[in-house]
Amino acid sequence: MDLNNPAHRQAIEVRLNQLRQTVPQIATHQTLCEGSVGDNLVQCKNAYQCFDGYDLEDVGYAIETNSLKNCYDMTVCFKTEESYQCVHCSGNYGLKFSIHCDGCSESEFCAYSKNLRNCFGCVYLQDKQFYILNQPYSEADYYAKVAEIKQELIEAGQYNLLPFFVSDYEQERLLNETDPAINP
Repeated sequence: MDLNNPAHRQAIEVRLNQLRQTVPQIATHQTLCEGSVGDNLVQCKNAYQCFDGYDLEDVGYAIETNSLKNCYDMTVCFKTEESYQCVHCSGNYGLKFSIHCDGCSESEFCAYSKNLRNCFGCVYLQDKQFYILNQPYSEADYYAKVAEIKQELIEAGQYNLLPFFVSDYEQERLLNETDPAINP
């Protein structure tokens, strides 16, 4: 068949549609999964709306992820636990609203950083602890200042990533979440 010929391509499409009517098609591809919804999943438990994932447990809305536990809204993240709304992050614990962060814990709104501990709103930092907007704080001052900033953000309705969601569905889903820290 000449695939440059539109009539031949149409004949192939007609035959393919006929086959689809008579041959079962796999709706999802899951291997060793339990209680999961999504496609291309392997060894997952309680993964909801996850795609192209491996070794996920109690994870929702994840794409191209491996070895996540108790995470939500993750894209291209690996070996991460207790994290929320992260993109291109690996080896993290308790990371929120961050992009391109590796080996970080208990940090929020960080980008392009590595090995941060208890940092808030930091970019391009490495091996730092108790920083806010790239400025160092004592441990006690850090927790007090972060609580103050979060309260201001919550009151202003800005302690979320709504401006970055392009679909009405994603905006509505986040608005209806029950976590008061995310949506008071």
